[in-house]
Amino acid sequence: MSGGYDMGVYRVTGGVSLDGEPISSGCLLSENSIIDTAADGEVILVIKHDVFLIRPNSHIEFSGGHGTVRSIDVWSGGLYGVADKQKGRHKLKINLPNAALELYKAGFYIEADNYRDYVCTCHGMIRIFAKNSLDKDVVISQVHDEPRYVYSERPSQSLIQKAPIVNHSDSELGLLLSIQGKHLNHPSFLEIQGRVRRKLF
Repeated sequence: MSGGYDMGVYRVTGGVSLDGEPISSGCLLSENSIIDTAADGEVILVIKHDVFLIRPNSHIEFSGGHGTVRSIDVWSGGLYGVADKQKGRHKLKINLPNAALELYKAGFYIEADNYRDYVCTCHGMIRIFAKNSLDKDVVISQVHDEPRYVYSERPSQSLIQKAPIVNHSDSELGLLLSIQGKHLNHPSFLEIQGRVRRKLF
């Protein structure tokens, strides 16, 4: 891991708290942590082989064991992450107000909102489940090809809809990968060859 970080705060700007206490760069944390960011707050966390960038106005809870995050509850705000394969973790589960996600080895950007959530599979594969219907989807992507909105309600239509690319960039993804010791063209992120494939369950 670049910079020798394994379980800690890589960078912090503005108001950020860990379990209710202010934090600073270099602060240690566990796989069971609650992060809150103020309107001017943003933080990059390293938890074992995963790296996360938390946006302003976010409330996010990490849960796991043995140094590994197994689930994330994103109650508000935004989360940019790169999740790697972890010993003892079959899949990472992420809960948002309107969506439940399952991923294995992927880069992702998500935003939580009571009306609709935003999910971008930046690379890899994510399974998306709408919480208020039986709608579900599997997105496989290399380059932010298939973002989704997941709505709280949408009469007579699927709650999972295509969305534009918003509020995140490849430069940020490159930074998170560099902290992992990888890069955008790393072989592990070129495993899915050819065109982007999308399938329904």
